[in-house]
Amino acid sequence: MGLMENFQALKSTTVEELQEQADEIDYLTPRELGKLLKVHPQQVYAWIRKGVFEAEKCKCGRTVVCVSKAKAAMEKKARELGRFVDPALDPKYQPDEETE
Repeated sequence: MGLMENFQALKSTTVEELQEQADEIDYLTPRELGKLLKVHPQQVYAWIRKGVFEAEKCKCGRTVVCVSKAKAAMEKKARELGRFVDPALDPKYQPDEETE
């Protein structure tokens, strides 16, 4: 399969299909992860170089990323930077108890 066929195959893959693949096998290529997260693939490679999350080599030699570890690392980084507050951890967002 040539480069153009690979590119066309990725373009025709929907985000829903990528999410399904991530749920099933938990590994995606950096390009697929970028499409799933709606960021440029080079941003994913930059996160790998900076050590935000790790990449692995699969048996065929392709670079793959564990999606669950990558998402957890990104949430942790967002919390450290103050960009993400989990509503379950913030008492301000807790629902009021019902009074009878």
